[in-house]
Amino acid sequence: LAAQVADPTRGWKHVGLELRKLFLGSPKPILAISAAGAIPFYSELPAIDMFGLTDAWIARHGLPIGSTPGHQRFATVEYLKSRHADLVIPFPRVLPSADVTPGSIQALLCSTPFFDVMLRQRSEFPKGARVIALPMGADGALLAFQFFPHPAVDSLVASGRARVFDVPEICGG
Repeated sequence: LAAQVADPTRGWKHVGLELRKLFLGSPKPILAISAAGAIPFYSELPAIDMFGLTDAWIARHGLPIGSTPGHQRFATVEYLKSRHADLVIPFPRVLPSADVTPGSIQALLCSTPFFDVMLRQRSEFPKGARVIALPMGADGALLAFQFFPHPAVDSLVASGRARVFDVPEICGG
């Protein structure tokens, strides 16, 4: 776990610091995220813990996903909409920018933990939801669902710093 947090180009501390830079001095988007410790701490962004460790509603009513302590329930799309989560990051994994292409986006999402849980709820996504690849340093990208328009996120897209993709239909299986 220490390496997952501390890796200087892919770790959760890096992700948090990059998110802080991206949204410094702008209206702060609300994150919904599974790694709700290091990333919200370093990003200084408001966050919803998708596993419910710090969110009683998810802990009691979230989708059952397994038996691992702390990872038994997961946020529902309906709940994230009610909390107005702007960016939903089911699993923060920094990918090489070259790997994030229109042709590979479904495979990437379907092979990244917990994105499939969200895609199974696709019919509940807000109208206009999209996949966004946020820049993470010189050659990295972080995949997220953008549920709602947000001026700071939309500015990144308009400037070409963030890339947008359609939400895939669903993962196989």
